[in-house]
Amino acid sequence: MKKIICVDNFDRKISDDILVADNVEDNYSEIIANFLNRLYLGDDSQNYFISVELDCKLFKREY
Repeated sequence: MKKIICVDNFDRKISDDILVADNVEDNYSEIIANFLNRLYLGDDSQNYFISVELDCKLFKREY
């Protein structure tokens, strides 16, 4: 099982990661992340959807 998160496309550490979906089957998680990137974002977009393991910690910016 994996989760889908939205991260900063340029790894600038200026915004928190966002949980989009949790407990997604492995074979569907990458398909969903790619679909969301094509549907909502472009190559130069500020954000990017990725599929990660369930135990992956989301980045939380310290203000």
